[in-house]
Amino acid sequence: MAAGEEAAGTVKRPAVVYETSDAKKARTEGDSGEPKINPLTERAYSDRYYEILDKRQKLPAWEARKEFLKLIKRNQTVVLVGETGSGKTTQLPQFLLEAFAV
Repeated sequence: MAAGEEAAGTVKRPAVVYETSDAKKARTEGDSGEPKINPLTERAYSDRYYEILDKRQKLPAWEARKEFLKLIKRNQTVVLVGETGSGKTTQLPQFLLEAFAV
């Protein structure tokens, strides 16, 4: 089955993302469009956060982020295949947390 195709008998479920107005405001503030306040902790992002973010953005999983989140929203089950070191174990769960954090 090709990426994005749904298996027979797949039940679609709507994905609901909740975001408080404070979190939305914090997410959109910043000169580069990057958030300055972590909506989960309501604390400022550290320099270490930006160092890690730079490394995350260089992983293959970062390029597949939007497609991954679309597949998760449209399907109950998603099977991932990727090279060692591509970010499957570390980055994809982080994408879910960031996308669906209440």
